[in-house]
Amino acid sequence: MDMHIYRIFNALGDSIITSTYFKKFGIKRVFYNRAEFKTLNEVMELYGVEKPKFIQQSNRIPKTLVPYIVEMKEHKVPLLKLNVDLNPQEYVTTQLSTKTGPDRAMNLKEAEIHNKKSYEIKNVSQSKTIPDLISLLKESSRHISIDSGTAWLSSSMGVETFVISKNSYYFADAYHYMSYLQIQKKTKIYQQHGLGLRIPTLEEYIKASKDNNISVGSYDDYYKKVLRI
Repeated sequence: MDMHIYRIFNALGDSIITSTYFKKFGIKRVFYNRAEFKTLNEVMELYGVEKPKFIQQSNRIPKTLVPYIVEMKEHKVPLLKLNVDLNPQEYVTTQLSTKTGPDRAMNLKEAEIHNKKSYEIKNVSQSKTIPDLISLLKESSRHISIDSGTAWLSSSMGVETFVISKNSYYFADAYHYMSYLQIQKKTKIYQQHGLGLRIPTLEEYIKASKDNNISVGSYDDYYKKVLRI
């Protein structure tokens, strides 16, 4: 089976999702326009995924990763499981921000709400490599994160994962990512209203974008992209 995608990003979450798709649907060839393979290659090796043949194309491929995410959500495809021995200690891990997408960031107080046992909090920013992240997460009692690669990693490891997703209220792609992540075991998604993923009202859409200093398009466009109509 072939896969067609415009761009492969050098991103941990995307790499875990893409590797899951490769494995589930037996992808043998990937046609693409642009690609950064470093993280994807590392993830495929970690998760034991056979590397497909990558074929670069000059004509633009319109398809992004989102339709594949929607397909896996519809088929309730579990993320590939990273087989590690979990040994939860009395600490929780957090990722509060990322260099890209500052509108996703949260502050420590927002994370502490989900640290019910007042465990020590360790920020994953201290981990510079994927193996470092795995070592930290496998002893975490809970990972509290923004929408980030570490959320996908911890979920695939079987660590209890709480994701605070702010931009899914106004960014349709983020909504689809969270919709898929939400069906994974031991994973909960929180938006501005609280637990669970839902489509915001027009007023919530406008307020969320203003609160995060983001210029957005029309609510109708967001709504149609979320429902894929």
